[in-house]
Amino acid sequence: MFLRFKDFGFAKRCNKAEYASISGAFIERIEEVGAESLHIPDELFRLYKEKHHILLSIIGISRISDETGRIALLSSQLIMMLKYILSVIRSARTLVDKKKSSAAICLYNLTKNHTKTRRLPQMQKLATINSLLGEFSKPELAVHIKTLGLDAEVEQLMQLNADYESLIESRSDTQIINHQYTSKAIRKEMDELYDAITSIVWSFSIIEPSEMYTRFIKTINKILADAQRAYNQRRAQSSTNQDDDDATEDALD
Repeated sequence: MFLRFKDFGFAKRCNKAEYASISGAFIERIEEVGAESLHIPDELFRLYKEKHHILLSIIGISRISDETGRIALLSSQLIMMLKYILSVIRSARTLVDKKKSSAAICLYNLTKNHTKTRRLPQMQKLATINSLLGEFSKPELAVHIKTLGLDAEVEQLMQLNADYESLIESRSDTQIINHQYTSKAIRKEMDELYDAITSIVWSFSIIEPSEMYTRFIKTINKILADAQRAYNQRRAQSSTNQDDDDATEDALD
């Protein structure tokens, strides 16, 4: 007989990552044996995997704060690079070298309104810098960029802007998932799908007994039992660490 999530005390208390680890292992074992061999309907297994991927996405939501930090860092690097390019263009207008000063004057007329780009909201900042990069790529202006030796800096600005845009889009996608789903609701659905899948496999193991079914059932039960044991160990370790902290505080009093 299959063990079920609800048979274990840790089922409701384990965190999202622990739950996802168990469901991931369940999926791997099914794929190793073959859903068709186990008589698991394709749609049922597809639904379980879909919920598993949603859960993984929800776990990724906890990294939004990390993404926010990276966005802030990229924004700072982006603005610093833009400021450097604009300052070179501005300063080069007074150079004795006529070729360079002419190139600088031409570029300055295009860029002089970009000094306040750093104060713009994220999406406006992206649009403004994308527009500027589009101008820089035009052959008649690319020549001036080359004349001032700013090729590498413009290339770096382009890469920073692309990374910045990609990270903002990634965070937006994650936030959308956050609004649509909760881990509690997904886990409830996955519990029900797990019960449905294992009920089918158990039924066929009785109708068509074989070593394949016996081994599969033992493997799945072991995954759950090992997860329960790991959870108990984690809880025990957490309790021990707390006791040690309390003892240290008492000794210091």
